[in-house]
Amino acid sequence: MLRRHAQVVIVGGGPVGMLLAAELAAYGVDVCVVESKPRTTDEPRAGTLHARTVQSLARRGLMEVEAGRAERAGHHREPFHFAGLPGLSITAPATEPPILVKCPQADLERQFEAVAQRRGATVLRDSQAVRIVQDPDGVEVTAKRPQGPEQVRAEYLIGADGARSTVRDLCGFVADTHPATVSALMGQVRLVDPAALPPGWQRTERGWTAAKFDAHGYGRLMTLDCRGPHPDRGSPLTVEELSREAERIVGHAVPLTEPTHLSRFNDFSRLVANYRQGRVFLAGDSAHVHFPVGGQGLNTGLLDALNLGWKLAHTLRGTAGKDLLDTYDQERRPPGQRVVDNTRAQLALMRPDPQLDSLRALMADLLPLPDVGAYLGDML
Repeated sequence: MLRRHAQVVIVGGGPVGMLLAAELAAYGVDVCVVESKPRTTDEPRAGTLHARTVQSLARRGLMEVEAGRAERAGHHREPFHFAGLPGLSITAPATEPPILVKCPQADLERQFEAVAQRRGATVLRDSQAVRIVQDPDGVEVTAKRPQGPEQVRAEYLIGADGARSTVRDLCGFVADTHPATVSALMGQVRLVDPAALPPGWQRTERGWTAAKFDAHGYGRLMTLDCRGPHPDRGSPLTVEELSREAERIVGHAVPLTEPTHLSRFNDFSRLVANYRQGRVFLAGDSAHVHFPVGGQGLNTGLLDALNLGWKLAHTLRGTAGKDLLDTYDQERRPPGQRVVDNTRAQLALMRPDPQLDSLRALMADLLPLPDVGAYLGDML
């Protein structure tokens, strides 16, 4: 068996794992990333970076964005939604970068990986972590690789391997969960008739559609069925099923073609009871998953990485005490809980029950109010 040593081993090479690798490597930490995929794929996932994430990445030189002019008074404002309801405005100081930046998750992953490797990080792709052993002095990760098993010994391990986290399961992290109650479909497709679907979030008495297509009909469609979870979550989605579901919701034909990516998801949520277990940490979806409304999952995970990276680096360099690592859970689990809670609250408002119409109307009146907008905008 091949053996290698590092100061930190990261299991999971998505944007959260690669950002952690880039951050740690910037401090001269010897870091090794173990990632199961042979390469980054362009399947559509999260694509919106929120204000605090953009600000943090820009400050670290990891995102080139144009900041506002210092002499310009006031704030940037961006329209947003809460539970699919328009009227919310998100603000940030005019001297800060843009509030919302559209950036595909795959592009972020590639960018962070390139930075991490340029700074000296090792990336082992096509490598599946299959065994983890923790002792008082470190952690050993055994990875299954095409050329045979390889063992990585490190002082600390970070699990950034997503919702189906091997690290979380192998290390026995306890979590609070809420079962799925809805079924949602997502497709990167071509809309044959542009008039068949209005853009943005649209609700009928049978569910929701969220559509964004260009002038040629290419784009993304999401449908939401609140009658219950899909009986076979793992069954392949077809463009025909997505078309039928959109037709059921809007009440007329929605012809779709040329699918490039199709997927199912739901509102299952999970939040681990502690983000740290000895020398093992969790970050991103391995620690928290929720209904993906508002694009908050990617941002929460990236902020996990930015919180943990410098703390772990200074601990390893001896410029901070080991107690600093305890603040990672103390500071990042509460935001994880708030995201789980606010996405569940949004979904409750989105259920197409006529008895909720008056509540939705009240929320629609409240969203434009400055104090309400500030509270919800800051939360997002």
